[in-house]
Amino acid sequence: MAENEIWFDNAQQSGIYAVQRFARTLQRDITAVKNALTERWSNGQTEGQINRLKTLRRGITGASDCTLCSQGIELFSSAGA
Repeated sequence: MAENEIWFDNAQQSGIYAVQRFARTLQRDITAVKNALTERWSNGQTEGQINRLKTLRRGITGASDCTLCSQGIELFSSAGA
């Protein structure tokens, strides 16, 4: 039995819901996890470009306008008073 199979068995028998759920999710995506750990390439460059485009879009559409943020803060602070 491989080490990871022993770990999954122990996690499932731990009685700790969060550990059991983490193990189930990890096991469901085990191929992707193994590839992420063993392959030389990553999608970091792609993620960086997506982040840059989202930032540009927010600037163009005004989603980064802090007046909207401050109005939301004022709304919440006056609701609690």
